[in-house]
Amino acid sequence: MPHFFVEFWFHGYPKHYLKSLIYEVAREFRVKGAIKPRPVPHMTLYGPSETNDIRKVFAAIERVGKRYTLVPFKADDFDWRDGKDGKVIAVRINASPELENLHKELAEELSKISTPCQWDTLSAFWFHSVIAFKDIDHKFGKIWRYLGAKQQPQFDQYLARITMLGKGRKIIREYDLVLHKWLSRRQVLFNNWYWRRKTENRLRELQGRLPERRLSLWQRLINWIQGLWAKKCVYLIGDTHFDHANIIRYCKRPFSNVRVMNRILVNNWNNTVKPKDTVYFLGDWAFGRGSRPARYWVRRLNGHVISIRGSHDTRARGIKLYNSRILNYDGYKFLLIHKPDEKPADWHGWVIHGHKHNNNMSKYPFINGKTKTINVGVELTNYRPISLDFLLSLNINSIRRMETINSKPERW
Repeated sequence: MPHFFVEFWFHGYPKHYLKSLIYEVAREFRVKGAIKPRPVPHMTLYGPSETNDIRKVFAAIERVGKRYTLVPFKADDFDWRDGKDGKVIAVRINASPELENLHKELAEELSKISTPCQWDTLSAFWFHSVIAFKDIDHKFGKIWRYLGAKQQPQFDQYLARITMLGKGRKIIREYDLVLHKWLSRRQVLFNNWYWRRKTENRLRELQGRLPERRLSLWQRLINWIQGLWAKKCVYLIGDTHFDHANIIRYCKRPFSNVRVMNRILVNNWNNTVKPKDTVYFLGDWAFGRGSRPARYWVRRLNGHVISIRGSHDTRARGIKLYNSRILNYDGYKFLLIHKPDEKPADWHGWVIHGHKHNNNMSKYPFINGKTKTINVGVELTNYRPISLDFLLSLNINSIRRMETINSKPERW
């Protein structure tokens, strides 16, 4: 009888984050269960199972899928269970009522025409995405403590497609919940960029947002000219550490290698900052043997960059470096400095800094209202510059503590 799996495959930032985390754990603890074969970050919805008639499975998935369009969920913590091959460590999925109902109806329909596995018969289904399993029992404690010291996963996504896999975990086809359409294996593997854009645009329409459209060269030129007269924004960022491979491990950055890290940091910067905006950089452009100098990166980044000298900015010929700056903005006065513990003794206002990364979160979170420090190291700002307008919109004087830019602020 044909074997099959029903899954959801992650895409975008969650896919990148989960895949990087899988490889990070495998590399750190020399375990290979989750990377054999090539890891594909996913959430199992049903199976593995067997059926006498695969066409009935297609019909059941479509029957259930037509009842749903927007199926949100979020990842919010790490979790573990005992599996048939030993312990399983995963990112926990906090399922919405829509996702819980979709899974329940899918399991009921498919169990009539196939053999359900033991997990599909449980009343409380475990929604998760596997990080490590199979060969981790003897190292479970170390891995669990390692993940416990990391920042908890925090991302939202929609279950846009139901992926059907067959023997060897090869894609057979996908049912698109947003378009209410089956996509063939060829469409998924070779034209996925086209169908993914259609899905995302339709999703934006359902959410009341305008669909994204690729701009023509002429329209981009018009937007650039209009941007010359648009309001100029002020951004803050620090500690990119371009070309620094060890920073990925040291700060637990969600990148598989330094090449990926460099590309995403540059893209995040240029997708946020416009050419006429001002960016205050709080130190440490690049580091490591063979790293390229600061001016190499400045030339590739949008905005007028004002750079504060960092601990590793020794190869910064060609750009001007400041030891510190005073920034007056909208009634506030900020001291911009790389190391917060080097602020002048007579300074009692807000300090915006880098240097601390995410390695001393108890004292240097994103915002510490008690010490009046704001840590704009990339690990705490989603690896992109943050605008000063956004920062002030948080009403920083009322914040006692805020871990990262994604956290809920604790007020006084």
